[in-house]
Amino acid sequence: MPATRRSPMIRSTVLSLLIKTMLVSGGGFRAPGYDADPFDLGQPCTQKGLNLTTDQQALEDFRDSLSEPNPLKDLWQGPACPSDGAAWKGILCFYDRVAVVNLEGKKLIGALPASFANLSFLYLMDLHNNHLSGTLPPIWSCMKQITKINLGNNKLTGTLPQRWSHMTALQNLTLSNNRLSGTLPASWPNMTTVNTRYSLSHNLLTGTLPSNWSTWQTVESLDLAYNRLRGTLPPEYSNMTRLKEFNVQGNSIVGHMPASWSMMGNITILNLASNNLQGWLPENLPTKLYSLDLSHNSLNGTLPAAWSSISNMTTMMLTGNSLKGALPPGWSSLSNLNTLSLANNSLTGGLPGEWSNMTQLQGLDLYQNHLGGVLPPSWHAMPNLLNINISQNNLTGPLPLQWANLTKLSTLDLQLNMLNGPLPTSWAQLGSDRKSLTDLELSFNQLTGTIPLDWFAGVSSLRVSLLRLGLASNSLRGSIPPEATNAGGQHPLEIIIAPMNGPGLCGTIPPNVNATSQGGIATTDASGLLTGGLCPMPDTSKQLSKTAIAGSCIGAILCAALATALGLLLRQRQYMRQRHHSLGSNSAELVTFTYQTEAGTLKFEQGRDGRRVLLGKGSFGKVYKARWQGLLVAVKILNADDTSQQDDFRKEVAMLEGLRHTHIVNYLGHIFQESGEMMLITELMQGGDLGTRLRNDMEVPRRTGWYRQGCYYALGIARGFVYLHSRKIIWFDCKPSNVLLDHSGMLAKIADVGLCKMLAGTHTETALRGTLGYMAPELMGYKHDGDESHTRHPVTMAVDIYSFGLLLWAIITGEQPRMHDESLRKPKVPDECPPRVMNLYLACTALNPQHRPTAFELMETIEECVAAGQGF
Repeated sequence: MPATRRSPMIRSTVLSLLIKTMLVSGGGFRAPGYDADPFDLGQPCTQKGLNLTTDQQALEDFRDSLSEPNPLKDLWQGPACPSDGAAWKGILCFYDRVAVVNLEGKKLIGALPASFANLSFLYLMDLHNNHLSGTLPPIWSCMKQITKINLGNNKLTGTLPQRWSHMTALQNLTLSNNRLSGTLPASWPNMTTVNTRYSLSHNLLTGTLPSNWSTWQTVESLDLAYNRLRGTLPPEYSNMTRLKEFNVQGNSIVGHMPASWSMMGNITILNLASNNLQGWLPENLPTKLYSLDLSHNSLNGTLPAAWSSISNMTTMMLTGNSLKGALPPGWSSLSNLNTLSLANNSLTGGLPGEWSNMTQLQGLDLYQNHLGGVLPPSWHAMPNLLNINISQNNLTGPLPLQWANLTKLSTLDLQLNMLNGPLPTSWAQLGSDRKSLTDLELSFNQLTGTIPLDWFAGVSSLRVSLLRLGLASNSLRGSIPPEATNAGGQHPLEIIIAPMNGPGLCGTIPPNVNATSQGGIATTDASGLLTGGLCPMPDTSKQLSKTAIAGSCIGAILCAALATALGLLLRQRQYMRQRHHSLGSNSAELVTFTYQTEAGTLKFEQGRDGRRVLLGKGSFGKVYKARWQGLLVAVKILNADDTSQQDDFRKEVAMLEGLRHTHIVNYLGHIFQESGEMMLITELMQGGDLGTRLRNDMEVPRRTGWYRQGCYYALGIARGFVYLHSRKIIWFDCKPSNVLLDHSGMLAKIADVGLCKMLAGTHTETALRGTLGYMAPELMGYKHDGDESHTRHPVTMAVDIYSFGLLLWAIITGEQPRMHDESLRKPKVPDECPPRVMNLYLACTALNPQHRPTAFELMETIEECVAAGQGF
């Protein structure tokens, strides 16, 4: 790319921008409103002797300080600002002085030069997306003309300089994606320039939000996302009258959203997601707000009906909280709403038909709530809908024929409900305007009938764009239409067809169709036929005689009566068998039990052998697959031999009911039978457990990429620890088999919280709790060096940290730790294992509990690794 020439057009264009914030006087730039010496701050800032020669020297010093490979070594030769011809690449000069330094993305390696403070005419500096390191030079506060600094996406460290508050012309500062630490400078509100935008996201900043920043009357945008900020949201920030955008996502902010913030008259974007906010949603919001993100906090209460008055709202994200109650019908007045996400809450009631007035809505996510009722036919009037996810709810009734009018749809996920009836032929029109429908997920419902031929025939059919069709766990019959072979264009269509209630689909799989199943169940037999076998031949007779019809009717009635009598007999025998055998016996497993609870019916899933579908077993009992309130769930039947444990069970259940966190398996309910049977109902984690993954792929821990993935698992567990320990709850049983993964295999969740205490007593007792090999030494009475006390030490949160360290051992080596194994103290580390993994492991497994990191320190360390884009 040729160097920038100082043509009259360029000079005129850029100069017009400079004049807005600078005054040209006597051949030099001055900041507006300054007297003869605007640099006199009691610091070494001076204009004396600064000229083109000192500008050139500052640039040459920077060039020469860079490490190899140095792209500027050959490019920056000769005069930086020649009187005629081209300036250096990335440099723009005016009146023989350097005004712009733009070296974005040049792969520069080195430190920020303090000598740039001598560039007294510098207006814009862009060094983002390089490999620059070191600290931010405080002396840069002498750059009085600078209006924009972009140092994002480098490797900068150190703190934010207090002295930078003297950059009174600065309008735009970007320091995101670095490794800056320390607290937010209290002096920065002294920056008086209007229209200021500050981006400090993805760093390691700590401390609280300074309350005196409420006096910062000129700032319009503050981005502090993904740091380590703590404390509460200052109510005083309602005085920041110019603030339009505020983002503190991904910190550790606690407390509630101040009611006074509804008075922030100009705020338009507010992002408080992924913190630890609690309490009810505020009744009122700022009137100009159009984007609100409160997702992944601990907010509770109901959805405020008064929010319907925020007419400018386009994006509302409330996913991953503990919200309850119904969907407000009055929100239909949010006519500009584009995206609405209320997933992973505890919302109840029906889907408001009035929401069809949200004609601008494109994305609707109501996944994993307790919503019931039918799919509103009136929603067909939302013409701009692109993505709908209402999976894992309690929806009933048929699929609305009218939804065929959703012709812009891209994805529709209705799985894990109780929808019934046939697949509408008219749904061939879904996404037809843009031929955009790629994913249609209807699995785990009660749908019947056949797959409509029209779905894959014709110009406007689904075959044009569809890539994934989920139909498993319904009661469908018939064949897969041969026309499905053309679906998805160049990519084969994936149809999830197994398991299927009843005989299942018949015939063979068409070419270019990938028929798959849930849980690895076979979709065809050895001959290539689907589970329903050969499809029956069509009846070619044109008419049946009355005698034949009568005979068929009588035969059908007799068969039905015989089947009913046989079913009653078998049910009676199964009931007697259930009463005379224990829960762990084989005969009991042959029965698909159904339990009636106050919250609904619990029905165990039944395999082809007539047994319950067993998901796993351990020291606490067995885990089965079941359906409850329309959801597929996991049911743990506890081994409770002592009736005195029943009180402990009730206490622990009361504790579990109050837990809700992204990285803790959701507790959904329980059943307590007079016979002593104790069942815990939790969400179903379809990705299995971490222990199984380690066993199934022993070579994975040897690859460097595995440590990066392991880092994400560890971060999820650490965040779960922070949540539990903040509530004085000890897990006691941290091990790979108790870390469950979602269907993607990426999200890790803590399982079996409270079970050790439930079946072994409270934490004040001396009984062993946990799993040998992962158990902290103090739980077994071991003492560290120098401990001469004769009493057992109280159990603290540090026992979880010790077990976490041994879980890292399993990730590193792919092996299970063993008690008294000397290699645990001096492990043989694979060459590919990053050193940070071992440092973290050794810190967690310190014999002295007081020397182990806290859960929060553990989380901070792992978050630093994630922020650096590395493994541990």
